[in-house]
Amino acid sequence: MKELYQNTWLHFKGIGNGAEILDNNLPLPNHYQRQDNDSYSIAWLIDGYFHTSNGIAYLNDIIARIMLTIPIKRRIEQAPSKYNGDAIKLKMLQNAISLPANFKTKADTSNRYQDPTFWAIKLQAIKLIKAYNGWFDYSILEDWANDNFVPDKERSTINAKCRSVWYWYDKQDFKINEKREFKMSRTEHAKQLNEKRKLEAKAKVLEASKSLTARKKNGKLSATAIAEETGMNRKTVSKYLKEMELK
Repeated sequence: MKELYQNTWLHFKGIGNGAEILDNNLPLPNHYQRQDNDSYSIAWLIDGYFHTSNGIAYLNDIIARIMLTIPIKRRIEQAPSKYNGDAIKLKMLQNAISLPANFKTKADTSNRYQDPTFWAIKLQAIKLIKAYNGWFDYSILEDWANDNFVPDKERSTINAKCRSVWYWYDKQDFKINEKREFKMSRTEHAKQLNEKRKLEAKAKVLEASKSLTARKKNGKLSATAIAEETGMNRKTVSKYLKEMELK
């Protein structure tokens, strides 16, 4: 076997019991270790370096294909502490993995269909839309992509794909057409967050009003005292006291 420094590791944390590896006809890994009931670490030792622009693009293509084929939580940059077997050719992974046929839609006639990295990012965006019930910050998607794909010198290619996906969903108000399920737009999401902040602020005012004994001569709660206690603006406190009929 060639010296380790002449090779490249593809190391991942997978979700499941590992049966997905055999089910999808992937080559046997050089490293496999169960971590808990529903996750494991898996790694392939790849013959050769991939430090050129084309090499990085090719490596990211394979990483995306793996992520599209088996449930991957994240890529691990470090080499595993224990491994066995010889390095394999990267094309052995490429030949075993392909995009599911149902990924292609009638509306998508561009060559992006042939780009597994684009689809991996797109499917992650869909997961984030579901997790956040609509709008999510672009940096979350970019951070995820930069953590999971091998960066080039400027990360420009991966980031460009993230922007393409994020802005497409931004134009769609972050709605996904899945069983007519409605997802919140950016505006609706912001409104929900604003309502949540109001409720939290009112709770702080109510808690402070219970613990404070400072009152005006007419027996009403002192908005100034509550503002000092909570660190909130006095006018805001007065408004919430009025809404809660405490003043």
